[in-house]
Amino acid sequence: MSFDGYGECFVETGNMRADSAVGDFYAEPVPNVAVRQPSIAEHFAKVLFDEAVAASLVLNDALMNPTRRGDERWRRHPCV
Repeated sequence: MSFDGYGECFVETGNMRADSAVGDFYAEPVPNVAVRQPSIAEHFAKVLFDEAVAASLVLNDALMNPTRRGDERWRRHPCV
């Protein structure tokens, strides 16, 4: 699977503001990216996105490696 260059990312700008860049980052001769105005709403969207990603990584780790944390109740879980 190859990356076609299209994507989006958040850019933290300070003062509880962020913006997002969306577009083709590999376009030639220059990237074709639209950048929104920094806003508090974008900042909180970034925070929620970061929290969701972190939570999914922690949950995935807990499900894939249930006994690594040394918590005995995972060993008795019927799905493990």
